[in-house]
Amino acid sequence: MKRPIKIILASVAGLIVLGIGAAGAVSGLADRKLHRIVQLPPLQVTFALAEGQLEHGEYLFKTRGCMECHGADGAGHVFIDDQESGFRVRAPNITTGGASPVRGYADADWVRAIRHGVKPSGEPVMIMPSEDYAHTTDADIAAIVAYVRSLAPSNTAGAEFSFPLPIKALYVFGVIKDSAEKIRPAIAATRTPCGSRCRP
Repeated sequence: MKRPIKIILASVAGLIVLGIGAAGAVSGLADRKLHRIVQLPPLQVTFALAEGQLEHGEYLFKTRGCMECHGADGAGHVFIDDQESGFRVRAPNITTGGASPVRGYADADWVRAIRHGVKPSGEPVMIMPSEDYAHTTDADIAAIVAYVRSLAPSNTAGAEFSFPLPIKALYVFGVIKDSAEKIRPAIAATRTPCGSRCRP
């Protein structure tokens, strides 16, 4: 084999190895970022019952974007499915049935997820418009949660997030942000989330 051909092949092989290594590094960094712990102040929350709360919660659920991702029944559904790129997102089931991640949510966990974009574990929620809910009133948050808790249990699957490498790279470099990044928790926390009770 002639020397120039060997050099070309070696260069191509080196680029392939570098590409594989870079892809692995990006995936690892994206995974690490998605599983970081977001520090929030302690949340002491107890939702109070109020007359007309379920009706108000239903109205908010259906008009403030909740239904668009989680479905009218709260069972969740796929709202991004690009088979060509492999970008697929399925919102989780938020009823009390099946593989729902919210089955054991306390009141404070709902506030943490909705208002701050943070899971009970402290990890960020990848897709949740918390920036739109950061200053939602305590009574409205309580109403939404009361309505969601009233939905019939569903046995559908949990959340599904499948991101192609370019999306992961954009996430690593902050071009695409998770829910906790889109808001400044310190600002959201200037409201004492419900204090000791959520009152209308």
